[in-house]
Amino acid sequence: MNVSESRAQKDEEKTEILEIRLKEAKHIAQDADCKYEEVAGKLVIINDSGHCR
Repeated sequence: MNVSESRAQKDEEKTEILEIRLKEAKHIAQDADCKYEEVAGKLVIINDSGHCR
Protein backbone atom coordinates (compact mmCIF):
# COMPACT_ATOMS: atom_id res chain seq x y z
CA MET A 1 0.00 0.00 0.00
CA ASN A 2 1.52 3.30 -1.03
CA VAL A 3 1.21 6.66 0.70
CA SER A 4 -1.72 7.91 -1.35
CA GLU A 5 -3.68 4.68 -0.79
CA SER A 6 -2.98 4.85 2.93
CA ARG A 7 -4.10 8.47 3.06
CA ALA A 8 -7.24 7.63 1.08
CA GLN A 9 -8.07 4.81 3.50
CA LYS A 10 -7.62 7.12 6.50
CA ASP A 11 -9.80 9.75 4.84
CA GLU A 12 -12.49 7.14 4.19
CA GLU A 13 -12.39 6.03 7.84
CA LYS A 14 -12.68 9.65 9.01
CA THR A 15 -15.60 10.19 6.65
CA GLU A 16 -17.40 7.14 8.03
CA ILE A 17 -16.89 8.37 11.60
CA LEU A 18 -18.16 11.83 10.68
CA GLU A 19 -21.23 10.34 8.99
CA ILE A 20 -22.02 8.38 12.17
CA ARG A 21 -21.58 11.52 14.28
CA LEU A 22 -23.83 13.45 11.91
CA LYS A 23 -26.57 10.82 12.26
CA GLU A 24 -26.24 11.02 16.05
CA ALA A 25 -26.38 14.83 16.00
CA LYS A 26 -29.49 14.77 13.81
CA HIS A 27 -31.13 12.32 16.21
CA ILE A 28 -30.28 14.52 19.20
CA ALA A 29 -31.63 17.58 17.39
CA GLN A 30 -34.85 15.77 16.51
CA ASP A 31 -35.31 14.70 20.14
CA ALA A 32 -34.69 18.27 21.30
CA ASP A 33 -37.26 19.58 18.82
CA CYS A 34 -39.85 17.09 20.11
CA LYS A 35 -39.17 18.08 23.72
CA TYR A 36 -39.42 21.77 22.80
CA GLU A 37 -42.77 21.21 21.09
CA GLU A 38 -44.03 19.29 24.12
CA VAL A 39 -43.00 22.05 26.54
CA ALA A 40 -44.36 24.78 24.26
CA GLY A 41 -47.69 22.96 24.12
CA LYS A 42 -47.81 22.68 27.91
CA LEU A 43 -47.03 26.38 28.23
CA VAL A 44 -49.95 27.24 25.95
CA ILE A 45 -52.24 25.10 28.11
CA ILE A 46 -51.01 26.80 31.29
CA ASN A 47 -51.41 30.26 29.77
CA ASP A 48 -54.90 29.43 28.48
CA SER A 49 -56.01 28.16 31.89
CA GLY A 50 -54.98 31.42 33.59
CA HIS A 51 -52.32 29.98 35.88
CA CYS A 52 -49.61 32.18 34.46
CA ARG A 53 -50.26 35.91 34.44
